[in-house]
Amino acid sequence: MAFDTLKNVSIRGISCAVPDSIVSAEAYTDVLGKKGVEKFIESAGIHQRHIGDGSVIASDFCYYAAEDLLARLSVDRSEVDALILVTQSPDYTSPPTSCVLQHRLGLSEHCLAFDITMGCSGYIYGLHTAAALMQNGNIRNVLLLVGESQDATSEDRSQMMLFGEAGTATLLNYLESENVMLFQLKTLGNGFRNLLKPCGGFRHPEGERKRIDRGEGIIRSDFEYHMDGQEVFKFTISEVPKMFQEFHDHFNISIEDHDYFFLHQANKFMLEYLAKKSGFPKQKMPLSLDRYGNTSSASIPLTMCDFFNNDYSGPQNASALLSGFGIGLSLGVATIPIDAQRCFPIVTVSEGWDDALGDIMHRQTS
Repeated sequence: MAFDTLKNVSIRGISCAVPDSIVSAEAYTDVLGKKGVEKFIESAGIHQRHIGDGSVIASDFCYYAAEDLLARLSVDRSEVDALILVTQSPDYTSPPTSCVLQHRLGLSEHCLAFDITMGCSGYIYGLHTAAALMQNGNIRNVLLLVGESQDATSEDRSQMMLFGEAGTATLLNYLESENVMLFQLKTLGNGFRNLLKPCGGFRHPEGERKRIDRGEGIIRSDFEYHMDGQEVFKFTISEVPKMFQEFHDHFNISIEDHDYFFLHQANKFMLEYLAKKSGFPKQKMPLSLDRYGNTSSASIPLTMCDFFNNDYSGPQNASALLSGFGIGLSLGVATIPIDAQRCFPIVTVSEGWDDALGDIMHRQTS
């Protein structure tokens, strides 16, 4: 099993950015009816989401989160040794969006940059990758960007009110200290069919682009997410508590060793079940999905920034258990030390970026 202990890495700060536009669950009353909306709010716990019109995308949210973070910490951009982007919403099929963000952020040409294509477990995988890169001390500052875009025009009743948009920036630095991060990462790839976009890759480059009624209110094209909600739910409630038990047994730690539990914001019912099954005190497991929805890989750092900037009165230095689970199917858990004052207020974004590709695209089509 993939257990790991990583030392001498400190989280210098976390910033987050979301669209400035908000859509309430009640906005879908004409589609789902009043009772349908009420049922969704009761089970998913989502009252509203920050979601835009498509003109501002994941890399933009990550860019503004990074700009906020670098400014607050007065970081010398030439000292950022690596940029890691975790997203399933890249700007282009190629090149990696991390290269674009290195340019936009004005980082050094000696900065290592690469993408990780992960979803709901992506923040845990990104943290592990960043911390692992820093173990020998040659790479001393890593900027981890995690974010997702969504389609506000979705007609899939199982998903149209679920997902929100966000981008986050976490700066890690090499610091010889007593700081320890513990990780467990798992993959159950036999469940990959339960949550995927079937077409658009090289396996199935073509498919039905028109949205088709698949039954039970699921209207989507072959280029949009297919989700078998029942199978994803079964995976979560069976595998995530098992992972928590394995994690605590392996490292000989207990629930009482953690001040807070920041879990991927899938839906309220699922999170409450996991808390009960795993023995997590609900008052120590903050939720943000009621106001931001399910923001996939960005949901864990978003929840941290939301919690620590919402009348927080707990300890400044806390031990946090983090866990993400979903598409892949993949899952992971980590414990980290976190400074509450280094989780900064969430910023809102209204403007995207012009990549100046108009002439190139015009020449290609003329």
